[in-house]
Amino acid sequence: MKFSFKFIIWLTILVLFIGGCPRRPDRTPIEKKGRLCGVSKGSFQNNWWQYYERGLSFAECGFYKEAELDFIEALKRRDKDRRRARTYGLHFTDYFVNREYGIILFHQGRLHESMKHLKISLSSVKSSKAEFYLDQARISLIEKYQLDHAPPEIKISLPKEVLTNEKYVEIYGIAKDDQFVRYITINGKNVRVDMSNKIIPFRMMVPVFSGTNIIPVIAKDLSGKTSEMNVIIKSDRIGPIVIIEDPYKFISNNTYRINFYAFDDSGLKEVMINGKKTIYEDLQYIRIQREIILLRGKKCINIEVKDSAGNITSVKKNLTKQYNFSNLIAQNNENSSRIMSDFSSQLVSNDNKNPQITLHRPSKTNKKLTTYFGQVFINGLIQDDNGVKSLFVNGTDILENFYKISDNDQIKIKHLYFAYLHDLHEGENTISINCRDFSGKADQKDFIINWIKPIVFTKEYRLNVVIKKDHLIRDKNVGMLDSFIAKLTHALDKRFSVIKLALLSKNQKDSKKLDVDYEIFCRFIEIPSQNKKEIIVELVDTETKKIFITVDAFYPTLESNEDLKILAGGISIKLSDEMPLVKGNILEVYENQKITVDICQKEKIKPGMKLIVYELDKIGYLMPKEMIIGQAKITEVGTSTSSADLYRDKIFEEIKPKQLVITR
Repeated sequence: MKFSFKFIIWLTILVLFIGGCPRRPDRTPIEKKGRLCGVSKGSFQNNWWQYYERGLSFAECGFYKEAELDFIEALKRRDKDRRRARTYGLHFTDYFVNREYGIILFHQGRLHESMKHLKISLSSVKSSKAEFYLDQARISLIEKYQLDHAPPEIKISLPKEVLTNEKYVEIYGIAKDDQFVRYITINGKNVRVDMSNKIIPFRMMVPVFSGTNIIPVIAKDLSGKTSEMNVIIKSDRIGPIVIIEDPYKFISNNTYRINFYAFDDSGLKEVMINGKKTIYEDLQYIRIQREIILLRGKKCINIEVKDSAGNITSVKKNLTKQYNFSNLIAQNNENSSRIMSDFSSQLVSNDNKNPQITLHRPSKTNKKLTTYFGQVFINGLIQDDNGVKSLFVNGTDILENFYKISDNDQIKIKHLYFAYLHDLHEGENTISINCRDFSGKADQKDFIINWIKPIVFTKEYRLNVVIKKDHLIRDKNVGMLDSFIAKLTHALDKRFSVIKLALLSKNQKDSKKLDVDYEIFCRFIEIPSQNKKEIIVELVDTETKKIFITVDAFYPTLESNEDLKILAGGISIKLSDEMPLVKGNILEVYENQKITVDICQKEKIKPGMKLIVYELDKIGYLMPKEMIIGQAKITEVGTSTSSADLYRDKIFEEIKPKQLVITR
């Protein structure tokens, strides 16, 4: 049969016309309790977002079979989950088809299929809702087949007993389980664990105090079984005691014989005399006799004694002059205790006098003292002819173990030079030094020191943020969202400087007119039939207009203000964890334009994070100085260092290596 050319043209147009007409939905809406389920916006054009939207509508009403059919169709057209996926033009939607498909499979008891799609979703986009339901599916499987047979195992990557002179120690290791670890706490503080896993690495900086610290590490699995392990940390803030015997002997030209004692109850690690090092096996007490040859033009012997905690006592003695005894002068070191002797005065004994305390540092204790550091280094001299029996600094016994070790040698210290690193609390601190001799006579010296935090740690230099409602928010959630934002504002105040929009005029509410670093957009997604809500929070950089961080939280039952408070606290923890306050140092400077710093991936540093460059005076107590030098922005992050570009309009002084940085 032959067809005319016109007939073929008209037939083609007819086919195209029929094929291009909107198809009727292959599933009709269902009414449930006065609500229409299985609907989507606009004319149904068989697009992936329409199948997804209609599937969500069915799922919210509990019609899981109908929802499954729509999700399958959506997956055929677009198979990866994504936030703000573009539908057409400038229209976007959150697309979590694998996640939502996994959830309806969970509700149908098809646990293995559910877990498969939830894992696929999480491989594309991290979301609290997928993490929640994946854990629920795992719990159901464990309970159904009774799979969990043992509590978690904790492995700490530290010695059984840690000895340090630091104020903070990093606890790190792994927790593993025959099924899944879900919760970890260190010293009572939760480690951030968003979802269970068979093996979870952990690390946390914990404060330690002078003496023995017992740090509990607890792991809990999905079945509720728990394990606990204690980390023992001994903190020693007292440097070794060094006593130079008097008199020392002149043997020949430039050669001297010197005897000295060294003691430390934590154990002595090494002794260095004029650059020559001797290693010791953690002995508590040693006596050393050496012949010292001074080089031409040199007058002093230099001795450094280091204990096992890292504290160092240094002695500098002029051998060309003869004195009755040593005069030790302590010198501050941020990480160790250092004592220097210059033997600058001859000490006169008098058996009838009370012991006498002389402070070398801080020296001007009759005036108001101030420091930027959370510790004060105290050093000085105790003199007594009957021998110093005890010495206490704010209740800490400096000589607690000295005489137990040295009694056999019948050593009584008539001139004791001491050094001690004492922890401060914010504000005014009273330091009390007490000593007593063997006849019962005593002396006491007190001073007050004020610890103030550097301005770079204050609210003035934190990131400025404003919290706003996302324009996609549904009207019915506005009241709850307002309440959530109020609670989030309070929760974030510890990490950010939150500008409250309610206190600003209409003209001020534009972030361009404010010194705002980030805008925080919040929105709820609700599942009415299950009273479940998902909160999504996006941190948008006002400089680049790009989303810098997205965090979310899924709350299975959101009914009260207390629930909102818990939800806001969870979001605050995630945001603060993603934008941590990290201190570091400048390693290199390139033409006053770029810097390399020693903070990196393990501290969760990210490209785009902002830095403050500053300096602190480590020495002054009467008038300590702080200088803000400039600002920078992280551009590259490595495993040990990061690079940053300096803001040219925010450089106030010359940028140099060894200057300090802190994330804003």
